[in-house]
Amino acid sequence: MLTRRHVRIIIDTTELDFCDSTGVWTLLTTLRRAYEQSGWLRLAGVHGVLGRLLELTRLAEAFPIDRDVDESLRRAFEGSVSISR
Repeated sequence: MLTRRHVRIIIDTTELDFCDSTGVWTLLTTLRRAYEQSGWLRLAGVHGVLGRLLELTRLAEAFPIDRDVDESLRRAFEGSVSISR
């Protein structure tokens, strides 16, 4: 998506059952690349293993995290795409 200049990305993690360091690294890399292109990345529905990983590593502070995709879309269209939660 980033190579096509789609720099406004919402990743729905509600059905994600597993995430390891490679997945977190991929999310961080994508977040950085989106910001480099004046875009953003939001995570929706973070829970379970991913939620614990982000909290333990304090990376939850780096990502805008929303309850679900609808909330992410509302915030995006409101222009509230800051990295704070």
